[in-house]
Parts: sequence; C-alpha cells; structure tokens
Amino acid sequence: DMGVSDEVKLRCRKIREEYKDARRYTRQLKRDLESRVLPPLLEIRDSGGGFDEEQLELLEHWIDELDEFETRIMHFCGMILTQYNELLSDEYSGNTISGRNTLPSILEKLKQKLWIEKRGISDDSSLFSILLELREEVKSVEAQLVAAQGAYDRLTSPSSPDSVVVALENVRNLLYDITRDDSGPLFDKVEETHELLNAVETSLNKCARSIDGSSDSLISVLEKVMCTGISMEMIDGIIADWNSLARKHGISPYSLPNCHASLRDELDGNVEALNILPEAENAERIALDNFSRACRELSNARVDVASALSQSVSDILPILGLEGTSFQVNMKLRQGGFNNPYYGSDSLGVDLVDFLLLHKEDNSMMIATGDESRKAQGQGGHIELVGSSGEKSRVLLAIETVLPGSIGSTC
Repeated sequence: DMGVSDEVKLRCRKIREEYKDARRYTRQLKRDLESRVLPPLLEIRDSGGGFDEEQLELLEHWIDELDEFETRIMHFCGMILTQYNELLSDEYSGNTISGRNTLPSILEKLKQKLWIEKRGISDDSSLFSILLELREEVKSVEAQLVAAQGAYDRLTSPSSPDSVVVALENVRNLLYDITRDDSGPLFDKVEETHELLNAVETSLNKCARSIDGSSDSLISVLEKVMCTGISMEMIDGIIADWNSLARKHGISPYSLPNCHASLRDELDGNVEALNILPEAENAERIALDNFSRACRELSNARVDVASALSQSVSDILPILGLEGTSFQVNMKLRQGGFNNPYYGSDSLGVDLVDFLLLHKEDNSMMIATGDESRKAQGQGGHIELVGSSGEKSRVLLAIETVLPGSIGSTC
C-alpha cells in the first residue's frame, strides 16, 4: 500500500466505517424486534399492516388485563416498601442488609424494580425472580420464628412433660424423697445438689429471656424482620396469578412484563424498530454499494502498483546477481469479493497478495548444478517457499529501492 495514494486509502477506510455503522444499526433494530415477547396466538402485523377487528378486540382485552395486574403488582410492592422504610431504620436490618439474601436485602432490590424494564435483562434479576426470592425468605423467617418459639416452650413450658423446667422440678422432687433428715452427710449432699439446681435454674431463666423476654431477644429480632406485613398467602396469590397469566399467553413468567410492553407497542403502532427497519436496510444497501466501489477503486490502484513493482524489481534483480529470475506481485480477491467486501479492521479492502519468485526454465546455472530439488523449483513459486535466504534478501533490497520505506508494511 506504500505506492497507493493516501487519499484513496482514507476514502476507503471512511466509507468502510460508514458501512459498519449502518450494518450495526440494522442488526440492532432486528435484535429489538426479535426481543419482543408476544403471545404465540397473536398474529404479528408486518410493516404497514394492521389488525382486523377480532384481533384488535383480543389485543385490547389482553392489554386491559395486564394493566390491571400491573396495578396490583405495583400496589403490592408499594405496600411492602412502605413497611420496608420502617424496617430500614431498625438497627437489625442495617446490620443484615449486606451478605446473603436476607429479607431487607431482597426488599432493597425490589425497591429499585419497575414493572417494565429494559429488554434483555436476565431472568435472575427480573421482578418475578425477586418475588420468588421474597417468598422463600419469608418462608425461611417464618420457619425460624416457629423454631425459636418451640425452643422457648421446650425450656419454660410447665405444661409440656418434655420441657426443661418440668425436668428440673422432677429432679427436685426426687431429691426430696432421698432423705427426711435435717442434718447429716446425706442431707448436706442433697442441699449442695439443690444449690447447683438453683444455679441451673438461674441460667435457664437467662436463656429463656435471651430467646423471648426483651427487646433484643431472638424472637423479638425475628418478629422485627417479619414486621413488613407480608403473609405467605398474599405472596403465593401474587405468584400463582402471575404464572397463570404467563401460561395463558404461552410465555415464560419472567417475560410477562415485556410481553405487556410489546402488546402496547403493537396496539399503538409504536414498534419503532418495525417502522424504521426498511429505511435502515436501504441505508445499509447504499453503504454497501459505496464500500464496494471504494474497494474496487483501492484494488485498481493496488493492481497498478503491483504491476509497476513487479516490473521494476525484476529489472533490478540481474544487477543483484539474480540473472534469469523475475519477481511478480499476484493480486487476488478475498472470499466475498466486491459483492460482499471484507470489512474487518485488521486490513483494508478485499485484496490478498502473493509474492512470486520465477526462474527461467533454461537457467544454465541451475542445470549445471545437477541439484534435482533445486531444478524442481525451476519455474518458481511463492517466494517464502522457493526462495533461499540470499534470494529473499536481494528481493527485499530491490523492493526497498523501488518503494522506499515499504519493507515491513502490510497490504
């Protein structure tokens, strides 16, 4: 390319970037259309088309139904977050909002969610996924609260034969039956045991208060986490209706909000990508034609340079001791040619180049050597395959003489 004018190369490079931009834009529009989530039963209108009366009535019914469900979901989330603001101010939630998916951290994610979000969001971060996490965490906290209450009852319930307090009282009664004396070694040992039981009872009361009986007890902490007014019945009802609507439309529940948005776009005729895609495709075709012409102009210039370089280098080679040897620059097109020109950034244009070193068949020096392998290369070929290191060095010197600064540049 050292022999090709900078103007030709810069123009081709500029037009290539314009084509790449047009191509990228068209494919983005197509991806937007492909990302629409629509019920399989809905016959999608094409550009310039519309819906018949029956389709329009069905579409309006679906949108109304999803509008009502959206209102219900947003009311549900707002109700939770109203309670969540109180939970945020609590010291416990502040200490637990980071780390695993605790109820406060899940609600923090819910606070940032909308019904309809940017398309392409992963299922794991969708609103439906967060509601599923919320349900599992509420179930977990409820189970923890039941376990804590069971532990408290097992310690302190006087009506449970398995509780610690009943077991402690049974031990005392058994000790009373051991001796009726008011003195003596046996009496002293029983009294010592009663004192130890008193210490056990004191520790038992402290343990019970740690579970329930103060503002920072285990049960109080769990009840504070549950103070959002969330019930399993309410969450289960929301999720069940969500799944039911998704099945009705034949889509994934994670995609229901985007289906709602796509239906609205279809009804309003506001599918932007659908409306502007034909214009974008036409712009891409024009950009491709322009790029093809620029590549052809660049190729013609390269062919002229290659022809002149071949002749000039071949004229110099005899002076460098390579009599009977000629140099040829052979141009060929990449796959796709001018109709589908290569637009990668690693090289410019559609051309591939081979450098050939050709020997005359009657080269007396080659015949005189009697070297069969050398003789087999008599007609020559690609210089990297048939040229010796000395021949390559001389060819490079000749090229540098004809095109100063060209050694090391790429075509």
